[in-house]
Order: sequence, then structure tokens, then C-alpha cells
Amino acid sequence: MSKVEKYVSSLTDGRDVAKINYVQIDPCGEPFGFTTHFPEWEEEVSQKWLEPDPYTAALMRIEAEKKAAFEEKWGKKEEVKYADTSSKHDVEALRAGIPEGVDPKRKQDYLSDAQFEEVFGMNRDAFNALKEWKQKDLKKAKGLF
Repeated sequence: MSKVEKYVSSLTDGRDVAKINYVQIDPCGEPFGFTTHFPEWEEEVSQKWLEPDPYTAALMRIEAEKKAAFEEKWGKKEEVKYADTSSKHDVEALRAGIPEGVDPKRKQDYLSDAQFEEVFGMNRDAFNALKEWKQKDLKKAKGLF
């Protein structure tokens, strides 16, 4: 879009730039009124632009085969829904196990702000600024891993 705007701003034919309309069209969605201005336009060729390159197509095929083999052997994976982190739990309940709806990888997010600072000795922003390995070490030390 920036190229279009640059082109329009460079026009010297006297048109009012503020009155020029922009229309964005998806690839291979060009209207017939546009393609008729190009006698050599071939719909089949433009459709090929949307196809992935051979390498990407092979990767996609391999991934689909792996997924199918996994589902055949183990069944379809059920996606687990976790409660949003606005529901807060006591630190002892989180240390004792995994309350229903709590993401086990993010137990610290289910603590109230006051308990978070009491347990970790820092606020959430400081904790989130730490490297992932340091966060894991702290969660292990505090019994929330």
C-alpha cells in the first residue's frame, strides 16, 4: 500500500489526490473488467501463484502424514481449555496440585498480586522480564512448578 500511496503522490496529471480511491484485491480475485485489459491473462497461471513452492508443499504433506499417523495410533488430541487467569487461587492450593481450569505451566498467573509479590519477592513485571530458565528455577524453588 505504501508503494501505491507513493505513486499517487507523485502524479502530475492534475488529479485531486484526496479524491483517489484505493481498492485492495486478493490474489486471483481480480475482476473481469480488470483482466480484460490484459489479453494474455491466463487464469490457470495466476492460480499457480497461490500454490506453495515444492519444498513447502512437501513439508505440509509430511506434517499432515505425521498428524494422521499420530491420530491413528493415539486418537485425536483433545484441546484442553484453561480458565482465564482472572480466577485467583491460594498459593497453598496451587502447591498442593492443579486446581480445575488452571494451566499447570502458568500456576504463578493464578496468584493474586499480593500473594505473587509475597511468594516471589518481586512484582509480575520483574518476574516476566527474567529469562525463562530463571523463572522456572524460581517456580521450582517456590513449589509452583
